[in-house]
Amino acid sequence: MSTTIDSNVRANTKGATSAAQTTTSTDDDVEVEVLGQVRGASTDQVGDYLRHIGRMPLLDAQEETEIARRIEVGLFAEEKLAELDAAGKVSASDRSDYRWLIHDGERAKDRMITANLRLVVSIAKRYTQRGLPFMDVIQEGNLGLVRAVEKFDYTQGYKFSTYATWWIRQAIARGLADKARAIRIPVHTVERINRISRAERDLTVDLGRAPTVDEVAAEVAMEVADLVDLKSRSHEPVSIHTVVGDAEDSELGDFIEDEETPSPGEATETSLLNRDIHSLVEGLPDDEARVIRMRFGLDDDQPMTLDEISKRVHSSRQAVSRVESRARLRMFAKAVSQDLQLYLQ
Repeated sequence: MSTTIDSNVRANTKGATSAAQTTTSTDDDVEVEVLGQVRGASTDQVGDYLRHIGRMPLLDAQEETEIARRIEVGLFAEEKLAELDAAGKVSASDRSDYRWLIHDGERAKDRMITANLRLVVSIAKRYTQRGLPFMDVIQEGNLGLVRAVEKFDYTQGYKFSTYATWWIRQAIARGLADKARAIRIPVHTVERINRISRAERDLTVDLGRAPTVDEVAAEVAMEVADLVDLKSRSHEPVSIHTVVGDAEDSELGDFIEDEETPSPGEATETSLLNRDIHSLVEGLPDDEARVIRMRFGLDDDQPMTLDEISKRVHSSRQAVSRVESRARLRMFAKAVSQDLQLYLQ
């Protein structure tokens, strides 16, 4: 390696080389497992996935530290190469060395991820029945795992699983907030709703009964009105095709009243009314019959105002009103003789 590569990279290269050689076969095995999972997925997708990740080797504390160091070296090499490229100060030999370190860091990253896929599954199990298929929850958690691998600082001394758990939970929670609900709710609102739910569960255990709204509001330091509003937002829409009963031959929509469609009795009454009104209109002068038909919507079930009729017939509102009044008088006289005067009141 030439002198343009600083001492940090030079020192890390020696350790990374030996570590990479000892883990190459393991990494290749992991890649084969992952490809097998994708290309040979069975109908039992979850079971197939769990079987594959169950065969992936875990890491002990020493391996975890070494792999984390290789990841860090790879990231450093990537940044350094970009700087030298921008300055035009990198030789072909140095470029090759940096690229090797970058590639080794990527392989180490893949190894750290695959070794911790079971951690994601164990956390994802706590988020079932939340509106997303289990495999989708796992994939959201895997995104958090990747982020944790990228951000992990092995020099702090704590286990990677402890650090990664927060990132995995955060990714799953955000995935559920973005994708699980038919009506999307902002992530920060979902977090407040979840805090309310946890408080309700804890208070139920402590009090031995369901807590009141005031008690929950006090527990989460929230105004009662805000708490009620948030709880109302947490309700999921229910499909009208939801099966009701054990027979599974009825849906929820079958029991919802259709306020738009008239009942058989109302339909019969309307039909008789239209017949009788039409009989009253018959015999009116053409101008009066036209105004009455538009006024009551006899032709299209769309009653019109006097202003709308005046625009339609190109006449003043007062003139239309007079025509309507004359027509009503004629119709009333006819209705009295036919005992239909109630229709005109």
